Amino acid sequence: MKNSQKGFANIALIVVIIAIVAVGGYFVLKPKTNIAPQPSPTADTNNPSSNKPLPAGGSAGRGDEGGIRSADGKKIILIETSEGEGAEGQYIYYITIDGKDGKAYKLIGDALFSPDSKQYAYAAGNGTKQFIVLNGKELKYYDYVYTPAFSPNSSRFVYVASVGVASPNWKQFVVIDGVEGKQYQKVELAFADSVRGFSLNSKHLVYSASENNKWFVVIDGKEGNKYDRVSMLTISADGKKVTYEAQTGSSKETITENLD
Repeated sequence: MKNSQKGFANIALIVVIIAIVAVGGYFVLKPKTNIAPQPSPTADTNNPSSNKPLPAGGSAGRGDEGGIRSADGKKIILIETSEGEGAEGQYIYYITIDGKDGKAYKLIGDALFSPDSKQYAYAAGNGTKQFIVLNGKELKYYDYVYTPAFSPNSSRFVYVASVGVASPNWKQFVVIDGVEGKQYQKVELAFADSVRGFSLNSKHLVYSASENNKWFVVIDGKEGNKYDRVSMLTISADGKKVTYEAQTGSSKETITENLD
């Protein structure tokens, strides 16, 4: 019996040792669970799904989620909304630029820094009119304003404005360096590759417009041929040519025009 008891004791001891080794090995070799760090409120503001960097005008967007960063990464625009503070419970929009509180408005649209990070602009509204705020200064009031953009060298500034609130009185036009361009039924300043209007050398302003239900490209104020539709405007890598797709009826063709 004694030998039998010793045998059982030895077996039990071995089982306990194996169990201890197994448990210890589990905790030693157990894969670590990595919790992905949450982005900071100002991180990743230039990803393509939010505020895509624009080759001709810094980073542009609403700036509500994470803000708009300057190209040098040192400044940021934040836009916040507060429900119920305005008349009849309307939203009020607050803007903060580089840590300094700006004026509150009933509407704040696209905001952006210049490519050299020294200037900023955003669209705003007071309930009846809209306007661009450029470096803290409110520009001329219009019924609507859209698509603010700086030139690549940061020396020029353009946006689209409109007067009239309903067809056929609705007219749109570009405002380039404070000068209003010709009025059209519709103006589109954004290119297919996210460039907004300017050539890469900042010398030329290019946009598409429509009048009498025909579309055309305008280069430095000069209107091109009329089509049923023009689209996919792009500027060549050397900045010397603009290319777009023109459609007449069911026929489409690719047009290339020289800028320099």
